[in-house]
Amino acid sequence: MSFTEVLLIKSALLDKAYLASIVGPIEKWWTLEPAAADIFDVISNFFNNYDDIPTQDIIINEIEEEKREEVRDFLNEVNSIEFDVARQY
Repeated sequence: MSFTEVLLIKSALLDKAYLASIVGPIEKWWTLEPAAADIFDVISNFFNNYDDIPTQDIIINEIEEEKREEVRDFLNEVNSIEFDVARQY
């Protein structure tokens, strides 16, 4: 997993305006590693359907069972970094 992917997911989970600005471009142009892509698919679909950011529990429950451990590991990495979207975005 790249640091850029971790920051992308962390920012998307913290800031609704940021998420709204990246939903279309990320889906069309970026190639993410599998766990990041799975997470972003859930975040994007949830945002498009509910105009909100899903919790990490929702993300994990929406992922296919055989991929959940990899997604949990990725989310643990996301949770371990300190990043203030308001100051650093």
